[in-house]
Amino acid sequence: MKACLIGRGISYSYSPLIHKGFNEEIDYQIVDLSTDEEFVSFMKSNEYDFFNVTIPYKEQVQPYLDEIDESAKTIGAVNLVVKRENKLIGYNTDFYGIKSAFELNGISLKDKVVMILGSGGTYKTAKAVCKKAGVKKLISVSRSSKPGFITYEHVRYQNDVEIIINCTPVGTYPHIYDKNIDLRPFSKLEAVLDMIYHPMRTNFIKQAERLHKVALNGLIPLVYQGGKAQEIALGKEIALSTYLKVLRLMRRETSAIVLIGMPGSGKSTIGKALANKLGYKFIDTDSLIEKKEGMTIKEIFEKKGEPYFRKKEEEVSRKLVDSKKLVIATGGGMVINPRIMANLSYNSTLVYLYTNDEIDLYNGKRPLLKNKEDYYRLLKERKPLYQKYSDISILKGYDEIDEVVERIIEKL
Repeated sequence: MKACLIGRGISYSYSPLIHKGFNEEIDYQIVDLSTDEEFVSFMKSNEYDFFNVTIPYKEQVQPYLDEIDESAKTIGAVNLVVKRENKLIGYNTDFYGIKSAFELNGISLKDKVVMILGSGGTYKTAKAVCKKAGVKKLISVSRSSKPGFITYEHVRYQNDVEIIINCTPVGTYPHIYDKNIDLRPFSKLEAVLDMIYHPMRTNFIKQAERLHKVALNGLIPLVYQGGKAQEIALGKEIALSTYLKVLRLMRRETSAIVLIGMPGSGKSTIGKALANKLGYKFIDTDSLIEKKEGMTIKEIFEKKGEPYFRKKEEEVSRKLVDSKKLVIATGGGMVINPRIMANLSYNSTLVYLYTNDEIDLYNGKRPLLKNKEDYYRLLKERKPLYQKYSDISILKGYDEIDEVVERIIEKL
């Protein structure tokens, strides 16, 4: 069976990985249609058994279809086209994806005040999900003034909002530092869903996490709409366990693992073993800096000073914001710079590796560790930061390396 995704500027898409995850026998391709003329040509001559549709063609595709499923017709957007007996039939599986994101996390939209950011095709689907769920109040937000929408200037006055869904591209890689709204004014906020999945954590998601709200990114809707597309195209139901397996696979395939912790906690040793087990690449930030500078960390401290070294650490972190299938062992002091930790957390799972061992670290190789007192002073300073930034905490203890690696993998 041949299938593909059509859209514009979609070389980054995870769709082939997702569809292969559900069914390895499907030949799934990316067809980037950069002009309207290319789109028209594709629709007239395509030879695919089914294809998914993304921006900007979810509405443009409709006149070329022989039939449109009622749900897609109601929403006004098509993201799946299936060929049956030489007829093209349009569906909308994004509805199922958004609905599943909330259901999987035990979040009910019924009788809630929901705010949706954006006004495009994804907004239409999110709106349909909210209406179907029976929300109490729906607030739609757009950059420009239009009927049925408020503008961003009026967002902060919506004090009763409980759920926010971001359907805009704000924060998508490479524009990761962008942010559309401040979540602090929403005292009743319970959860957010950001339809962006690249990076894993946008600034929108990060702020929700800091405020201790449920924060969902766009990977769940993406995976679930892909599975639903195959169910429709192949006429075969997919088990929940398979959906969860593909979701976990995608989280691993599209992000990195960052190891943080004190010197001597085993970041490099465990990191290399973990990378080998997962089939990832491994890098050590200290080694990268030493190689670029042509001197050891101790020599950098002595000749250029600690501020210079910290600046180099931040430069390295900026190059790692879009890391995938990579295990990164960090320098123990990177945690003191919030900009570094922000960069490392955009598309990574942060693992705090710690040990209760008495380790002889005072061998002259570490510029900030001249004696045992230095170690415990730094530990007191940094431990709260390691705990603050980590997604997972792992005690290394006296376990074998393979045992520690397995515990990390179990928690990913």
